[in-house]
Amino acid sequence: MSDKHVQEQAIPLRFLTLNEVAKLLRRSTSWAYKQAESGKLPSVKLGGRLIFELEAIDDYIGRHRRSSTSTTKKEATRG
Repeated sequence: MSDKHVQEQAIPLRFLTLNEVAKLLRRSTSWAYKQAESGKLPSVKLGGRLIFELEAIDDYIGRHRRSSTSTTKKEATRG
């Protein structure tokens, strides 16, 4: 293994490309692009390319997660 390869592994992945975000969200790249351009999906445009901060995408997923606690609370009050 080369020194360059070891150094690249030590750098934490912080930003994602459009293709990586689309794969992560299991959506098409055109969907991800439209969401980013509309401001619904957090992104940054650098040099004409969209990039996505991993932490912001994690937050986006968290905000859109469906809660199962409402079902659990309903079941708990019945018993």
